[in-house]
Amino acid sequence: MTMEYTLYQNNNNSTSAGGKWFARAANHPMSFDELCRHIASHTRFLDRATIIAVVTALEDEVRSLLLDGRSVQIGELGTLSLTIGSRGVGNPADFRADRDITALRLNIFPGRKLRTAQLRKIAKFKKV
Repeated sequence: MTMEYTLYQNNNNSTSAGGKWFARAANHPMSFDELCRHIASHTRFLDRATIIAVVTALEDEVRSLLLDGRSVQIGELGTLSLTIGSRGVGNPADFRADRDITALRLNIFPGRKLRTAQLRKIAKFKKV
């Protein structure tokens, strides 16, 4: 498991970081279908179609549970929950959800194996 990175120069000379070079993770997106094929290639018991069905059902259930106000733990991937942001009102009777709730945010709290401190211990890096 090697994480690729590129270097870029900060061109904002109004800061102390101006002119310095920094690493940026090279991102290689994987499609849903590629992910399912990848998982299937690592197991003898589940084929791609079964994995697609399970992950699709998981997506639907997590969405529904989050919208019901539940936090959802997905093994070592972590826990997902929704939070809201709102405007303040002077009187609770004046609060209207359709007007005063201004944001809905998805929070992801990584499980033990996905915490950055744990990943950093095993990460290897390669410049591309």
